[in-house]
Amino acid sequence: MCDCVLCVSCLQIVMIQPEIFNLDDWKELFQKLMKLNPFSANNLDGVNDVSIEIQKLFELRGFNVRRISKENQKEEVRESADVLIATRAPRINGKESASGRWVGLFGHFDVELVDDYSNWLTPDPCIQTQIGDRIYARGIGDNLGPLLQRILLVSNDDIDSPGYLWILHGEEEIGSGYPHEIFPIIASDGSIPELEKICLWIEETGYFLADGTPRILTKNIDSNLEVNEKIIEYVLEILQIVTPNHRIAVQQRFLNKQFGEDKCPCLTHFVSKGKAPYVAFGPNDVETRIHDSNESLLISNIYLAANQF
Repeated sequence: MCDCVLCVSCLQIVMIQPEIFNLDDWKELFQKLMKLNPFSANNLDGVNDVSIEIQKLFELRGFNVRRISKENQKEEVRESADVLIATRAPRINGKESASGRWVGLFGHFDVELVDDYSNWLTPDPCIQTQIGDRIYARGIGDNLGPLLQRILLVSNDDIDSPGYLWILHGEEEIGSGYPHEIFPIIASDGSIPELEKICLWIEETGYFLADGTPRILTKNIDSNLEVNEKIIEYVLEILQIVTPNHRIAVQQRFLNKQFGEDKCPCLTHFVSKGKAPYVAFGPNDVETRIHDSNESLLISNIYLAANQF
């Protein structure tokens, strides 16, 4: 394998195996973290407990994790959730490489509060339940489910992999107060040197169209860099390879956000201020119903999203 990481010819040699993702392991981990009630609207302690578990998952995979807490926070009443900055250097032939490529990932580990249980098909929205070919639970699509899937897909035994910079926070569902305070600071103070190395930003999740076609969002942040278009072309070709009928729908824009893309702290303070291109893909579809009753994921989309990642 060459050191390009995104090389399509190399991907065809390796080809993704069906066993790459264990659905049962993912469901068990998701349920373990949902028991901590990571609702930022009323339980920031639970959100922070989830961040501790996620930090452990990263460290088991060889990541260095930096935890950033809001200063002068009252111990008896948590005012904000911590921020996690997880990094792991590129690997080529099993060794760290100074010349390898880096990808940036971002997202959140809090979930939307369940206000009304009566409209759910399942007795308890906080317990994942399979009905037919879908799995139902609060947070399964936004965004604990996709986040945990991606972490599980990264192994400490990886021989060849890009470098990872993973930026996570726990206040998405309450407007991202603390991240909007701290992200502009750490984006410009040099404390995250990996930011300058990012060649591709990957959004927290993405969507399938109503007909089952994966919808891939891309955005070239700096069109003056010719390499950006080449990276986007590589990514799209790879995503076509792992899609059963090789059919994808591509749109040039950011993923829509509940509070608007300008309110997303990661898009605002990292992605838009940098030069690396952006891509969004993931397991959600038109029936996922984030922030609504009967939030769910189609099982076949879960597997395909694993192959995409």
